[in-house]
Amino acid sequence: MRRFLLAALMLGLPGPLAAAEHRLAVTPSAVTVETRLLGDADGETRVTLPVGAGAPRVSGGRIVAQSAGALLLSARPGARITLRYAVAAAPVMAGSRVFAVLAERHAEPATLTWTRLPRGWRSLSDLEGAPAVEADLPRATLMAGPNLTVAEDGAGSRVATHGDAAVARRTLALAAPVLATRRTYWRREGASLLVLSGAPPSSAEALAETLARADVERLGAPKAGLSEALTEFLAVRLALRSGALDAPTTILRLDASDRPDTAAGRLTLWLLRLDDALHVRTGGKADLDDVLLRMRQHHDRFAPGAAPDLETALVSAVWVTAGLDIRPDLVRHGVGGQPVPLPETLYAGCLIARVTVAPAFDPGFDVATSQAAKVVRGVKRRGPAWNAGLRDGMRLDALRLGPGDTTREVEATTRPARGGRARMIRFWPYGDAVTESRALVAPSRPPVPDCARRLAGL
Repeated sequence: MRRFLLAALMLGLPGPLAAAEHRLAVTPSAVTVETRLLGDADGETRVTLPVGAGAPRVSGGRIVAQSAGALLLSARPGARITLRYAVAAAPVMAGSRVFAVLAERHAEPATLTWTRLPRGWRSLSDLEGAPAVEADLPRATLMAGPNLTVAEDGAGSRVATHGDAAVARRTLALAAPVLATRRTYWRREGASLLVLSGAPPSSAEALAETLARADVERLGAPKAGLSEALTEFLAVRLALRSGALDAPTTILRLDASDRPDTAAGRLTLWLLRLDDALHVRTGGKADLDDVLLRMRQHHDRFAPGAAPDLETALVSAVWVTAGLDIRPDLVRHGVGGQPVPLPETLYAGCLIARVTVAPAFDPGFDVATSQAAKVVRGVKRRGPAWNAGLRDGMRLDALRLGPGDTTREVEATTRPARGGRARMIRFWPYGDAVTESRALVAPSRPPVPDCARRLAGL
């Protein structure tokens, strides 16, 4: 499935009068940006242009220094400055490719206005009609074109595409529950916008995963293993709460995520344990959802690219929420590669970590050499093959076994070294060592009325 571009900015309540106004005039090839702002109190205003922006022009002040897109503007303290430049137009544009960044003023209110479009064109942004701050602009998505189609459900969910209106409507029907759940999860009011560029999502579960991946980017700078684990945790939460997953399917998905050979797999299971531990420690007042919300709020206080990394943000938010120091666990399971131990049950018994102890696979002789020579070689004294009667030098007519499989008997058809009648020797390939395997399963009788809600953190 081709990737599709998405943007979802939750719109809030009215805020203070904007200190920066951004006006966009669109042609088929370019967007002219006019930014009206108040100069800094010290008379020097620092601005960074988006990559690819054309030569800037300034009125109400002057450019005194320019390097790699960074401008230093000089003007009277608090003067009204107008900055103009142009960027290349595209059907879907990321705000980071359109808007200039005002240094150290990312928390100031900002507005967006479309001032001119070609005849028959339509424009759309997830910033329109809502209070925004400068830090929101690089994270925004903008669209303009002659065939822009928008489907709305009247409850705050919108799907926009350049093309078939029927596709937008079908996608809205699929996406609306997930988009609404996402707004509730992040405790945001207002509308959310899903922008399609290419094929629509194949399922609500796939959409939840894509949205979760974008949301994790708003929690902190990426961290290998932890980013993927948080994406999986959040995707499951969104899918469960929106009805895209039920409890049994969720448990199957979590069991598939239990991959001790990868950092992402280990940390996904560790996040489940942490989520449940936070719930218990706080008497049900907080869990990992509250931690992620705190991380999001903290991240949005920083200018784009200046927020702490994901691991630092998580460590800090867990400590503030529940007084737990999770740094040793992150080192142990993330970097150190140690498997994550789980209690027998999680989520009030809705999730069972079933551990099976079994003998390690050991056929008791050199399988590869014996098959190549068609003669038994390397039989271990007192091993499973020895105990069943297999001996070095026997002719090997046929051999059946599943490599690494202790659930099937080994069947060896042999003859004496000097000839004679064939006979079948059968034995279980059990070694002296043991192996442990873990499976996440649902209880046969759920101990709480609604395990789907418990697993969803509700």
